[in-house]
Amino acid sequence: MIAPSVPKIAVNDVKIGIYTMEDAFSFPVVKNYSIALDPRMPSMGNHSSPINEDLIYSDIDTMYHGRLSLNYVWVLGTEPKTYK
Repeated sequence: MIAPSVPKIAVNDVKIGIYTMEDAFSFPVVKNYSIALDPRMPSMGNHSSPINEDLIYSDIDTMYHGRLSLNYVWVLGTEPKTYK
């Protein structure tokens, strides 16, 4: 995860990079996935938040962008959803 480097108790803009290993020296960008965010709050019955936005690939900076609402302690799971 590239951003946020210091998450806030608020809605955070999330930015990650995904790479694959071709060989020991080559790690090209993985393009055109959407990544589902599955945040859970264990202290509150393991619920999530409807404000979250899944991570979508951007050709502009070759990164994945989404939004994540954070308050208190969350456990974040991710899952590749689709390949376009």
